[in-house]
Amino acid sequence: MPFLLWWIAEKYRQSRERKEYLYYLERVLVDQINMINDADQTIRTFLEEKLGELLNNIQSNPSEVYSVDQAFFPMFSLRSLGEEVHLRTTKSSYVDNKIGQSYKLSKDMPLIADDLRRQFSQAIEINKEISFSKSNAPGPQRKMYISNIESFREAVTRDMLEKNIPIYIKTLVETRVALNSLAKMGLRKWRWQFDPRFRFFITQKAYKEAAASNYEKMSAYFVAEVEKQLLEIRQQGE
Repeated sequence: MPFLLWWIAEKYRQSRERKEYLYYLERVLVDQINMINDADQTIRTFLEEKLGELLNNIQSNPSEVYSVDQAFFPMFSLRSLGEEVHLRTTKSSYVDNKIGQSYKLSKDMPLIADDLRRQFSQAIEINKEISFSKSNAPGPQRKMYISNIESFREAVTRDMLEKNIPIYIKTLVETRVALNSLAKMGLRKWRWQFDPRFRFFITQKAYKEAAASNYEKMSAYFVAEVEKQLLEIRQQGE
């Protein structure tokens, strides 16, 4: 009897800790989604308003005057996911895989933002050096400055706003949707529904085929909810 009571208490403790861990993951994923969405809006405002104003100022300068107009790349928070996020298992290889993808991308985002900030500061400083040293005539100097700013804006739009951020947000949402489904279903129901190891197959070949396509089938199962949440995020940013 003492052993049975201990076993029940231990199972209860493990179940409670697992639920707390899933809840913790949900909170950090939501925090990342909100943070990257805020960064997206900040960058868009900077490109449209601040760089638009900078370009207008450069173009409005007298033809005989060097342009040293400048702007500052905005500050915004981009924190990567903590190490503890991927040190434990949710007991679902699919969810663990999604968490791993989100973790890896979260490490890249602050580095990308820092690199953009460095590139923009460098463009401003190079223009200052050219202007103060008068190594180029005012007209060509302005044209080159405008070209550099426009190239920067195009690169940020193409690489950050249309590629890196959408990929990261989609991965975060996919992870969150799968995580919430796991938490709602419970591990036993989740395994019966998704894990081929917990279903009956007449032949080994049928099992291998099911296991090989399981990741794609699970992704397809969650796609409607993922698209719904992505739409909601986009509407919040409008």
